[in-house]
Amino acid sequence: MPEVIPLALNPAPETVTLETVTLEFPVFVKVTLEEPLPPTFTLPKLRLVGFAPSKKVAPTPVPLRAIASG
Repeated sequence: MPEVIPLALNPAPETVTLETVTLEFPVFVKVTLEEPLPPTFTLPKLRLVGFAPSKKVAPTPVPLRAIASG
């Protein structure tokens, strides 16, 4: 006959638990402007007279061998 082990009672924990508090967030306010914002604009680039942009263009690459398609 197997040996029967009696149930042991566990004591209650001795820790203090704090109460959970939940807060409700306030309603956010939507603000509308009375007058429209002024339009934004940009100025053109400044160019000096007599100077031209550089035209250093690389040559078009050529394949070493012909490509056969089909």
